[in-house]
Amino acid sequence: MDNNKMIQEHPEQLAMEKRRKNTAEVAGKRSDENIAELVQNKIEKMQESGEIHFPANYSVSNAIRSAWLQIQETKDLNDRPALEVCTRESVANALLNTVIQGLSPSKKQVYYIVYKNQLLAQRSYFGTISVTKRIPLVKDVWADVVYDGDVFQAKKHRGGWKILEHESSPEQMDPGKIKYAYAVIEREGEEDFAEIMTWDQIQKSWAKSRSKNQNVHKEFPDQMAKRTVINRACKIFFNTCDDSDLLIEAFHATGDQYENQCSEPEKPASQNLATLNAELIEEVVENE
Repeated sequence: MDNNKMIQEHPEQLAMEKRRKNTAEVAGKRSDENIAELVQNKIEKMQESGEIHFPANYSVSNAIRSAWLQIQETKDLNDRPALEVCTRESVANALLNTVIQGLSPSKKQVYYIVYKNQLLAQRSYFGTISVTKRIPLVKDVWADVVYDGDVFQAKKHRGGWKILEHESSPEQMDPGKIKYAYAVIEREGEEDFAEIMTWDQIQKSWAKSRSKNQNVHKEFPDQMAKRTVINRACKIFFNTCDDSDLLIEAFHATGDQYENQCSEPEKPASQNLATLNAELIEEVVENE
């Protein structure tokens, strides 16, 4: 039937259909927004009951508000909005992983990407350092690069490394002559935790990265080498520390944006986040 003729013969029907679509869009948008609200309420209740702790200057509401703005702008490879293609469970999980780690989207500590129908939170280099500093007794996290010609000494210590000496000069800072990169996690009243990677190990790590665009690694190999060894050191350190299962689980579920080596999203080791996520989705359904 001709569209013009349909409009003339059934104007009421077309108007009703338009109202129905508008109502569905509004309802869908409200449902999505409910996820953010419920995540915030759930986290704040856990904070009040002592189940989770945040730095004194961390605002859960500000973090979720900032995360939600980013998620609304996030699109998949086909330029489709994340909120249209991603499951509500994955959206809730991305928000949970953000706030449980005390990450701030506005400080570029976490980003959001679409993988198939899943929304994933990916920690940045700055986010990894921030989360690690939340572990009790951790004072600082830093890294450095060892160039050909540097004076560098390290020794094996209780399954790890201990940095004994590193001397360099500006003349030796040649990105084409990197030998090692090392990261140090300084601890109050405890021995420092250190990790060392050879240049060959670093390059192999980059080759396994999900990101196929390696331009940033080629242009800034020294800075990217520091990021790589810090990510490795922090991951090993988290596996040895005695801290909140939720925090550790969220940490492992949000690999670094440049160093995520998995072709599939990482599966949480325990069911803490999965249970929390299921409770939130159940509340979303009940409120629809």
